Amino acid sequence: SCVVQLRARALSAEEEASMAEGKVVKLQQDIQILEQTVGEGRRMLHHKLGDADRERIQLSEDNTRLRSEFEGIQRMLMQANEELQDATTSVSTLQDASVRSEKRERALHDKVDVALSEASELRCVRESLERQIKELNGEMQQ
Repeated sequence: SCVVQLRARALSAEEEASMAEGKVVKLQQDIQILEQTVGEGRRMLHHKLGDADRERIQLSEDNTRLRSEFEGIQRMLMQANEELQDATTSVSTLQDASVRSEKRERALHDKVDVALSEASELRCVRESLERQIKELNGEMQQ
C-alpha cells in the first residue's frame, strides 16, 4: 500500500511536472509574442519619432520662411507709411500753395477791376476833353 501511495504520488508529481512544463512552454511562447510585440512597438515608435522629427524640421523651416516674409511685409508697410506721410505733406503743401494762388488771383482780379474802372473814368475824361476841344474849335472858327 505504501508502494501504491508512492506510485500515486509519483504519478501525481509527474502530472504536475508535465503541467508545469506546459505552463513553462506557454509562458515562453507568451514571452516570445511579447518580445515580438515590443519589437514591433519599438519599430513603430522609431518610425513615428522619425516622422515627428521630419515634421518638426519642416515646421521650423516654415516658421523661418514665415518670419522672413513677415519682416519683409513689415518693411514694406513701414515704407508705405513713410510714403503716405510724404504724400500727406505734399498734399498739404499743394493745398497751401493753392490757397496762396487763389489769394493772388483775387488780388489780380481786384487790380484788373480797378484798372478797368480807371480806364472807364479816363475814357469819360477823354470824351469830355474831346467835346470841349470841339467846342473850342467851333468857337475859334466863328
